[in-house]
Amino acid sequence: MSSGKWEVAGKGKKFGSNNKKLSKKQKKDLVNNIPTADSNGTDNFAVSNPLKEHQNIYNLMNSKHNMDSDNSSSDSEVPQNANSAAAVNSKAKTLVKTKPKKKPPTASAKNVPPKSEREIIEEQMSYVNVEELASLIGDVKEKFPNHPIVWLKDILSYLQMKIKHKESDAGLMFSERQYPFNLCSKDMQSFLGRTIREIPDHANTAFYVECLKSYAADIRRGSTGYPYRIMLQAMCTNCAKINGESVTTQLHQLIRESITRPRECVALLWCLQITPTVKLDTQLKVWFTWILPLLQSYKADKLIQDYIFHCLDSVLKETKKTDKKIEFSYIDFFSFIDLVFQPTNSNLLPHIQTLMRESLTDIKQIAFSTKPEKRLRSFFPSLLVRLHSTVGKDRETILECLVECLQKDDHCFALWIQLYEKHIDDSYILLDYIHKNWNEAVKKFPKPALKNTLEHVVASLSPSSGKKRVKKFSRKSVELATDMIHAIGSPIKSTFKLALVVVLALVTVYVLHDVKEFGSFGASRTGRFWTAVVQHKSVKQAITTTNELMNTVYKYGMKHTPTLMEYTCTMLNSIFSTLVFFATTLQANFNYVMDNRANIVQQASNAAVGALNTSYDMAMSWVSPQTKIWIQDTAVKYYDISKENVILAYDYTVLYYHQFIRWFTVNFIDEPITIDRVKIWGSTLSQWTIQTCNFYYNKFASSFFS
Repeated sequence: MSSGKWEVAGKGKKFGSNNKKLSKKQKKDLVNNIPTADSNGTDNFAVSNPLKEHQNIYNLMNSKHNMDSDNSSSDSEVPQNANSAAAVNSKAKTLVKTKPKKKPPTASAKNVPPKSEREIIEEQMSYVNVEELASLIGDVKEKFPNHPIVWLKDILSYLQMKIKHKESDAGLMFSERQYPFNLCSKDMQSFLGRTIREIPDHANTAFYVECLKSYAADIRRGSTGYPYRIMLQAMCTNCAKINGESVTTQLHQLIRESITRPRECVALLWCLQITPTVKLDTQLKVWFTWILPLLQSYKADKLIQDYIFHCLDSVLKETKKTDKKIEFSYIDFFSFIDLVFQPTNSNLLPHIQTLMRESLTDIKQIAFSTKPEKRLRSFFPSLLVRLHSTVGKDRETILECLVECLQKDDHCFALWIQLYEKHIDDSYILLDYIHKNWNEAVKKFPKPALKNTLEHVVASLSPSSGKKRVKKFSRKSVELATDMIHAIGSPIKSTFKLALVVVLALVTVYVLHDVKEFGSFGASRTGRFWTAVVQHKSVKQAITTTNELMNTVYKYGMKHTPTLMEYTCTMLNSIFSTLVFFATTLQANFNYVMDNRANIVQQASNAAVGALNTSYDMAMSWVSPQTKIWIQDTAVKYYDISKENVILAYDYTVLYYHQFIRWFTVNFIDEPITIDRVKIWGSTLSQWTIQTCNFYYNKFASSFFS
């Protein structure tokens, strides 16, 4: 009992003298004896009527109450007219003890496949009421006309209320570039576009940066990012200022800060990838300017590197589908090469480094496709100086790039001449590669420029009497250059070879015709000429000397190396027999052609006419009657014109043919060919050649010095 005075409860002092544990019966009596409220609610210790919400608070939180109505309806109801605290206590015990049993799934529910993430988002997007959102934003505009950021925040809040599904892939790698904004209805897209275009650019950019920070924070907490993605895509589409460098710089700073958080970093990289939406060269520029430095500076997580390569691969696939030329800087090209060709301790994971090496071919094709005759000279020096630092397939890739530069841009040869002695090690590697792949490489090289470069190498690196020391690769470079100069040859030599082939073909035809006309080689003019040549004193002496020398060699060989000599004789007999067989077969076929030339010409003409008629009928079956009439009239018109020209050409051909036959008969048939006549022809040809060369030399020399 209290004494009517204040008491102090100190440490270690027990409250009450009889502080014993109560039994179950005493606890039950204590609960039953708790005072209760009467029907009028006059008791001061009433607990059944909870505190009511204030009217102003209710109005303020009305929207929150409506949003959570579904959740509140599922909660257990509080008894309204409880007569005692015991009833309340028993009700609570019943709720705690009884657990609801789960209903077993029905057969129809088991067969229904789960919805995909895209279907879930489409379903939640269908809950977005554009009229309701427009009405809400209209009210906000009236209350806050000078605060457009508030409008955008309310739109974002509305989307967050409707879309709550969390994305499984932070980078949306398996979705199109416009996803999820393309799931919005046309009315929703137009409403967002109108609202964003009404807002000044500085407010849009400020909200965009703020939205990026909130987006990164929500991804970090594990919340959904779809509402943010829709707003970010809408703003990128309708506000060009957002795609500027200042906003991109702030986004790049957020990416660098989140490099240790893979999911957040990938989500922000997705924001960077949606910035350019149309031009492929802009997309490539964004990747090489803002994304590539991340790989150069950080050892990023596998998720981040996979997404970065996916971004590059998607852009490269789109470039293959278009025929447009894409401007590509050589600085970006070499940044990529230096990253890919780094040793194994680079920031790239092994599989990413392999994939990027495979994509280097596509990047090289893009870089070298735009004006190669003028732009490749910018690539050549930097490629050349990187040869010594690469090995294996990497070096072969750079060598292929260098060869392509030389083949498409002649100015690269002048640069190579300037850099050869300074970078002789790299230049020798390139020269050796060209020498090893000469047959394939020389077909596309400009031969005058290549020959000039090789001659400069020989002239500048050849050891002279004053030089005591020669650089390591100088002598080897001179040897390779000299060998390739001989392989190139000269235009006069190539022309002479072609003329020699033509002359041999004409001589062969003449000999075959001559033998056919006279029946045998001995009776023909060619045989008589050959007999006259062989019976000449000088020729007889040469033949006798040659026979004696061959007999001496044969006897010596049979005495000392009989096996080798027998093998040589057998091989020569086989070659001679093959030549005889070839000549016999050629003579027989030539005789058949000459005997049946009329039939052969007739059959060829009939086949040509038949093929022409078939092609004409097929072509006419594909066109309309009006077009057929026009084609026939045009053909008749041009046939008359061409007929006159053909007749004129035929007359000239017959005239020149008869003149040639007359000249050929006089010089080669009527009068036998002797050695003296051949000497006269040779001297006449040599005099004509000398006079012609002197004429053109004087002409070009006078024009050059003048």
